[in-house]
Amino acid sequence: MPGREYHIFYCDDDDDDLEIFQAAVDELKLNYNIHLLKGAEALYKVLDKPPPEPAVLFLDINMRG
Repeated sequence: MPGREYHIFYCDDDDDDLEIFQAAVDELKLNYNIHLLKGAEALYKVLDKPPPEPAVLFLDINMRG
């Protein structure tokens, strides 16, 4: 849809994984806003007070918390 902003959230507790995800998305040259969130608490805070709302949410399934 023209004019709509899409947001991808990626939540992980590992800095290396966050960097790898960012690099991979940058290579794709998508027209999305990427939000890297370190840990579950950061994700809870963002989701508790939208906007933005994620179009896609990626989670580390081995994340603590």
